[in-house]
Amino acid sequence: MVDRALAVLGILFTLPGFLLLFLSESQSVGVAFTLTGFALLVTAFVYYYFRNLPAFTVKEQKVLVEIKDPQGKLSTVKRTYRVRSNYKHQSSMTHKNIASDGSVSNICWNGTPVPAAQIKQFLHEYIIQVPLDMPVKPFGEFSGTLSWDLADSFPGNPEGVIYCVDFPTKVVEIEILLPAARPALDATASRIDGIGYTPIDGLDRSPGGRRLAITLRRPKVNSEFLIGWHW
Repeated sequence: MVDRALAVLGILFTLPGFLLLFLSESQSVGVAFTLTGFALLVTAFVYYYFRNLPAFTVKEQKVLVEIKDPQGKLSTVKRTYRVRSNYKHQSSMTHKNIASDGSVSNICWNGTPVPAAQIKQFLHEYIIQVPLDMPVKPFGEFSGTLSWDLADSFPGNPEGVIYCVDFPTKVVEIEILLPAARPALDATASRIDGIGYTPIDGLDRSPGGRRLAITLRRPKVNSEFLIGWHW
Protein backbone atom coordinates (compact mmCIF):
# COMPACT_ATOMS: atom_id res chain seq x y z
CA MET A 1 0.00 0.00 0.00
CA VAL A 2 2.91 2.36 0.62
CA ASP A 3 3.95 2.24 -3.03
CA ARG A 4 0.39 3.00 -4.16
CA ALA A 5 0.13 5.93 -1.77
CA LEU A 6 3.44 7.33 -3.01
CA ALA A 7 2.33 6.88 -6.63
CA VAL A 8 -0.96 8.70 -5.99
CA LEU A 9 0.86 11.55 -4.26
CA GLY A 10 3.29 11.68 -7.16
CA ILE A 11 0.45 12.06 -9.65
CA LEU A 12 -1.30 14.66 -7.48
CA PHE A 13 1.87 16.74 -7.43
CA THR A 14 2.91 16.16 -11.04
CA LEU A 15 -0.33 17.06 -12.82
CA PRO A 16 -0.81 20.44 -11.13
CA GLY A 17 2.90 21.05 -11.63
CA PHE A 18 2.54 20.61 -15.41
CA LEU A 19 -0.49 22.89 -15.45
CA LEU A 20 1.31 25.59 -13.48
CA LEU A 21 4.42 25.16 -15.61
CA PHE A 22 2.72 25.60 -18.98
CA LEU A 23 -0.57 27.41 -18.29
CA SER A 24 0.38 30.01 -15.70
CA GLU A 25 3.08 32.48 -14.86
CA SER A 26 4.02 30.60 -11.66
CA GLN A 27 6.62 28.52 -13.41
CA SER A 28 8.89 28.20 -10.39
CA VAL A 29 6.02 26.72 -8.37
CA GLY A 30 5.19 24.44 -11.29
CA VAL A 31 8.78 23.20 -11.45
CA ALA A 32 8.77 22.51 -7.71
CA PHE A 33 5.51 20.58 -7.92
CA THR A 34 6.66 18.63 -10.96
CA LEU A 35 10.01 17.65 -9.45
CA THR A 36 8.35 16.66 -6.17
CA GLY A 37 5.82 14.54 -8.01
CA PHE A 38 8.51 12.91 -10.14
CA ALA A 39 10.57 12.13 -7.01
CA LEU A 40 7.52 10.54 -5.37
CA LEU A 41 6.84 8.40 -8.47
CA VAL A 42 10.46 7.22 -8.58
CA THR A 43 10.32 6.41 -4.86
CA ALA A 44 7.10 4.45 -5.40
CA PHE A 45 8.69 2.43 -8.19
CA VAL A 46 11.83 1.67 -6.16
CA TYR A 47 9.75 0.66 -3.14
CA TYR A 48 7.53 -1.59 -5.29
CA TYR A 49 10.56 -3.19 -6.97
CA PHE A 50 12.35 -4.09 -3.75
CA ARG A 51 9.16 -5.16 -1.95
CA ASN A 52 8.42 -7.69 -4.70
CA LEU A 53 11.86 -9.20 -5.07
CA PRO A 54 11.98 -13.00 -4.65
CA ALA A 55 13.91 -14.42 -1.71
CA PHE A 56 16.73 -15.55 -4.02
CA THR A 57 17.91 -14.81 -7.54
CA VAL A 58 20.07 -17.48 -9.18
CA LYS A 59 22.73 -15.72 -11.21
CA GLU A 60 24.08 -18.96 -12.65
CA GLN A 61 23.10 -22.61 -12.38
CA LYS A 62 24.88 -25.64 -13.79
CA VAL A 63 22.96 -28.90 -14.00
CA LEU A 64 24.90 -32.10 -14.57
CA VAL A 65 23.16 -35.44 -15.13
CA GLU A 66 25.52 -38.39 -15.47
CA ILE A 67 24.20 -41.82 -16.48
CA LYS A 68 26.83 -44.32 -15.43
CA ASP A 69 25.82 -47.60 -17.08
CA PRO A 70 24.27 -48.66 -20.41
CA GLN A 71 21.09 -49.93 -18.72
CA GLY A 72 20.40 -46.56 -17.08
CA LYS A 73 20.29 -48.09 -13.62
CA LEU A 74 22.74 -45.78 -11.83
CA SER A 75 22.87 -42.00 -12.29
CA THR A 76 23.82 -38.86 -10.42
CA VAL A 77 22.44 -35.33 -10.61
CA LYS A 78 24.29 -32.20 -9.52
CA ARG A 79 22.92 -28.69 -9.48
CA THR A 80 25.54 -26.05 -8.76
CA TYR A 81 24.21 -22.59 -7.94
CA ARG A 82 25.60 -19.09 -7.72
CA VAL A 83 22.91 -17.23 -5.81
CA ARG A 84 22.14 -13.68 -4.71
CA SER A 85 20.09 -13.30 -1.55
CA ASN A 86 17.62 -10.42 -1.82
CA TYR A 87 16.75 -10.13 1.87
CA LYS A 88 18.60 -10.33 5.18
CA HIS A 89 18.49 -13.18 7.67
CA GLN A 90 18.09 -15.89 5.03
CA SER A 91 19.05 -19.10 6.81
CA SER A 92 17.74 -21.76 4.39
CA MET A 93 16.88 -22.35 0.73
CA THR A 94 14.04 -24.61 -0.40
CA HIS A 95 14.47 -26.72 -3.55
CA LYS A 96 11.54 -28.36 -5.30
CA ASN A 97 10.82 -30.36 -8.47
CA ILE A 98 13.18 -33.20 -7.60
CA ALA A 99 11.60 -36.32 -9.05
CA SER A 100 12.42 -39.50 -10.93
CA ASP A 101 10.78 -42.52 -12.53
CA GLY A 102 13.06 -44.59 -10.30
CA SER A 103 14.28 -43.91 -6.78
CA VAL A 104 16.11 -40.91 -5.29
CA SER A 105 18.73 -41.27 -2.56
CA ASN A 106 21.83 -39.72 -1.01
CA ILE A 107 20.62 -36.12 -1.20
CA CYS A 108 23.53 -33.83 -0.31
CA TRP A 109 24.35 -30.14 -0.08
CA ASN A 110 28.00 -29.43 -0.79
CA GLY A 111 28.76 -33.11 -0.30
CA THR A 112 27.11 -33.33 3.13
CA PRO A 113 23.92 -35.42 3.47
CA VAL A 114 20.82 -33.30 4.07
CA PRO A 115 19.15 -34.32 7.37
CA ALA A 116 16.02 -36.43 6.90
CA ALA A 117 13.96 -33.86 8.80
CA GLN A 118 14.64 -31.36 6.03
CA ILE A 119 13.48 -33.68 3.23
CA LYS A 120 9.80 -34.02 2.45
CA GLN A 121 8.27 -36.30 -0.16
CA PHE A 122 4.95 -35.58 -1.84
CA LEU A 123 3.92 -38.36 -4.22
CA HIS A 124 7.03 -38.75 -6.41
CA GLU A 125 8.47 -35.29 -5.73
CA TYR A 126 11.03 -34.33 -3.10
CA ILE A 127 11.16 -30.93 -1.40
CA ILE A 128 14.53 -30.13 0.17
CA GLN A 129 15.12 -27.38 2.70
CA VAL A 130 18.83 -26.69 2.62
CA PRO A 131 20.32 -24.90 5.65
CA LEU A 132 22.81 -22.20 4.75
CA ASP A 133 26.13 -22.13 6.58
CA MET A 134 25.48 -18.61 7.85
CA PRO A 135 22.83 -15.94 7.38
CA VAL A 136 23.47 -14.20 4.08
CA LYS A 137 23.59 -10.42 3.90
CA PRO A 138 21.11 -8.62 1.64
CA PHE A 139 22.35 -8.83 -1.96
CA GLY A 140 25.21 -11.00 -0.84
CA GLU A 141 26.20 -13.98 -2.97
CA PHE A 142 26.88 -17.58 -2.09
CA SER A 143 27.45 -20.82 -3.99
CA GLY A 144 26.45 -24.40 -3.35
CA THR A 145 25.82 -27.77 -4.97
CA LEU A 146 22.74 -29.91 -4.43
CA SER A 147 23.29 -33.51 -5.52
CA TRP A 148 21.50 -36.85 -5.40
CA ASP A 149 21.68 -40.37 -6.77
CA LEU A 150 19.12 -42.03 -9.02
CA ALA A 151 18.37 -45.73 -9.47
CA ASP A 152 16.46 -47.29 -12.38
CA SER A 153 15.59 -43.88 -13.81
CA PHE A 154 16.60 -44.30 -17.46
CA PRO A 155 15.52 -47.79 -18.56
CA GLY A 156 13.67 -46.81 -21.72
CA ASN A 157 14.33 -45.85 -25.31
CA PRO A 158 13.70 -43.01 -26.02
CA GLU A 159 14.72 -41.37 -22.75
CA GLY A 160 14.93 -37.82 -21.46
CA VAL A 161 15.61 -35.36 -18.68
CA ILE A 162 13.02 -32.80 -17.57
CA TYR A 163 14.29 -29.60 -15.97
CA CYS A 164 11.91 -27.29 -14.06
CA VAL A 165 12.90 -23.74 -13.12
CA ASP A 166 12.61 -23.31 -9.34
CA PHE A 167 14.00 -19.81 -8.86
CA PRO A 168 14.29 -16.63 -10.91
CA THR A 169 17.41 -17.53 -12.87
CA LYS A 170 19.62 -15.63 -15.27
CA VAL A 171 21.54 -18.51 -16.87
CA VAL A 172 21.12 -22.29 -16.71
CA GLU A 173 23.65 -24.66 -18.27
CA ILE A 174 22.36 -28.21 -18.58
CA GLU A 175 24.77 -31.05 -19.36
CA ILE A 176 23.93 -34.76 -19.76
CA LEU A 177 26.70 -37.35 -19.89
CA LEU A 178 25.89 -40.77 -21.33
CA PRO A 179 27.89 -44.02 -21.02
CA ALA A 180 30.43 -44.74 -23.74
CA ALA A 181 28.72 -48.03 -24.52
CA ARG A 182 25.38 -46.34 -25.19
CA PRO A 183 25.65 -42.81 -26.60
CA ALA A 184 22.78 -40.74 -27.95
CA LEU A 185 21.97 -41.45 -31.60
CA ASP A 186 19.94 -38.26 -31.82
CA ALA A 187 18.65 -35.60 -29.43
CA THR A 188 16.04 -32.85 -29.20
CA ALA A 189 15.25 -30.02 -26.80
CA SER A 190 11.81 -28.56 -26.19
CA ARG A 191 9.79 -26.45 -23.80
CA ILE A 192 6.81 -28.21 -22.22
CA ASP A 193 3.65 -26.16 -22.78
CA GLY A 194 0.76 -27.84 -21.01
CA ILE A 195 0.29 -31.14 -22.85
CA GLY A 196 2.36 -30.01 -25.84
CA TYR A 197 6.01 -29.45 -26.68
CA THR A 198 7.63 -26.48 -28.40
CA PRO A 199 11.05 -27.22 -29.95
CA ILE A 200 13.86 -24.90 -28.90
CA ASP A 201 17.26 -24.29 -30.48
CA GLY A 202 20.69 -24.50 -28.94
CA LEU A 203 21.07 -28.17 -28.05
CA ASP A 204 24.58 -29.44 -28.67
CA ARG A 205 25.29 -33.16 -29.19
CA SER A 206 28.98 -33.94 -29.08
CA PRO A 207 30.65 -36.07 -31.75
CA GLY A 208 29.99 -39.63 -30.70
CA GLY A 209 26.85 -38.65 -28.77
CA ARG A 210 28.18 -38.99 -25.21
CA ARG A 211 27.44 -35.41 -24.20
CA LEU A 212 24.28 -33.31 -24.59
CA ALA A 213 24.31 -29.68 -23.52
CA ILE A 214 22.13 -26.59 -23.73
CA THR A 215 22.14 -23.11 -22.19
CA LEU A 216 18.89 -21.40 -21.14
CA ARG A 217 18.83 -17.65 -20.53
CA ARG A 218 16.30 -16.08 -18.18
CA PRO A 219 13.78 -18.94 -18.29
CA LYS A 220 10.48 -18.25 -16.56
CA VAL A 221 9.97 -19.63 -13.06
CA ASN A 222 8.04 -22.95 -13.14
CA SER A 223 8.67 -23.41 -16.85
CA GLU A 224 9.72 -26.93 -17.85
CA PHE A 225 12.18 -28.14 -20.48
CA LEU A 226 12.77 -31.60 -21.93
CA ILE A 227 16.01 -32.89 -23.37
CA GLY A 228 15.25 -36.19 -25.07
CA TRP A 229 17.27 -38.74 -27.01
CA HIS A 230 17.36 -42.19 -28.59
CA TRP A 231 20.26 -44.45 -27.74
